[in-house]
Amino acid sequence: MGFGMMLYLMYVFVISVWNAFAGGVRMSSRKTWDKVVGVTAVVAGMLGMTYGFSLLLGVFPLFAAYLIIAPLVGLGLIIVVDSWYIYKETKSIWVLVIAIYNTVVTFWNIILMIKLLKDVKWEDIVKIGGGGAVAFGLSNVMGLLVSAIVSLIIGIIIAWMGHKLFSDGEAELRKVPSGFKA
Repeated sequence: MGFGMMLYLMYVFVISVWNAFAGGVRMSSRKTWDKVVGVTAVVAGMLGMTYGFSLLLGVFPLFAAYLIIAPLVGLGLIIVVDSWYIYKETKSIWVLVIAIYNTVVTFWNIILMIKLLKDVKWEDIVKIGGGGAVAFGLSNVMGLLVSAIVSLIIGIIIAWMGHKLFSDGEAELRKVPSGFKA
């Protein structure tokens, strides 16, 4: 695995973990829209992790991308709308940078999705799915399934941590247990 691929996988995992954590934080809000965006971010994080783990296991990249990119685009559009809404409310430069980043990434994913859907036929993807020698002797389908299960578990744990650490977007004040000095 080349250096560029390692950097790309690190990026995928960092963004995916952040999405899952931030989604857990957003789900702690009382507002319905925040909960929707929170679930969206957690699922996007899980899909990103699935793609990253799939590549690590040796799943054919086109196979993994073909099945993951369309849901990511849909989730990304919700996150983009929310990012620009937050910027409109806060006028924060940091939020503007995040909104621009989310927009660029989502449009990149849309371009990739159009290319995948235009140039590749489902029959070819099905052929790729059954074949191949992925790590541990798994097929591409099994490698993707294992990646999805691992990502689901990790995503739920990370989202739960975000949810537990924050309440309504504010850091919870933790009480010092009795017997300890503050």
